[in-house]
Amino acid sequence: MSSGSEGGYLTEVLRAAGGLGGILLLTVLDTLLASRYLSGSDLGRYNTGGLIARAAFFAPSFVAMLAYPRLARPEERRRALMVSLVLTGGIGVVGIGFATVGGNPLIKAAFGAEYAAAGGFDLGSYGWVFASVGALLALVNLALLDGVARRSHAVSVVVLGGIVVETGVVVGFAHGSPGAIVTAAAVSAFVTAVGAVGVCVGVRGVGEGGDAGEGGEGGDAGESGSESESGSEGVGDDGFRIAGAPGAARL
Repeated sequence: MSSGSEGGYLTEVLRAAGGLGGILLLTVLDTLLASRYLSGSDLGRYNTGGLIARAAFFAPSFVAMLAYPRLARPEERRRALMVSLVLTGGIGVVGIGFATVGGNPLIKAAFGAEYAAAGGFDLGSYGWVFASVGALLALVNLALLDGVARRSHAVSVVVLGGIVVETGVVVGFAHGSPGAIVTAAAVSAFVTAVGAVGVCVGVRGVGEGGDAGEGGEGGDAGESGSESESGSEGVGDDGFRIAGAPGAARL
């Protein structure tokens, strides 16, 4: 492997790690900020709510991992992305509904009676908001993996924007109560999820449009030869680099 190829590979790894590190920071950012403005039982209950958010985030993570090989195949990516978004969103909705219906009894059973006792931050009433934060960030995580498969880092920029927005909102004005902080986190997660999913859905890669079938068998042979000469990358209509990776993706 040439030094140029090694440098390019290292750059791709670092960029992907930066995006995935950003989403992990987003899952704990509100609790980090809450520790600055809350204290006592309110902080303890907020940190417990953070566990609900992280449970909602990691619960559907298997969907993204199973979908990743298909996301790396341009001809299968669109279908795999849509199915994965539906499954991830569906699991998130179930989790939010469970937290809503469960309320304080669920908090008491899961964490102890002291976290559901009257007085202080009503964790039972805000459990669904914490679950919403995790469920929305799970969609962002799926979008990030799709971006890694395409060798695109646009979603990483969206994640960075989400970090900046949430930090600015909480530090700027939404820190007067635990409810205000988690609501700001939920709104920021929603905006980030809309942006990240919008970027992924808007991409049409090689083999996803009707143009891929035009040109007959001769055109297909020419495209195959071109792929062999240029390596394992294709370019989508919008300029995104699509990772064809015929050898690596078809494990």
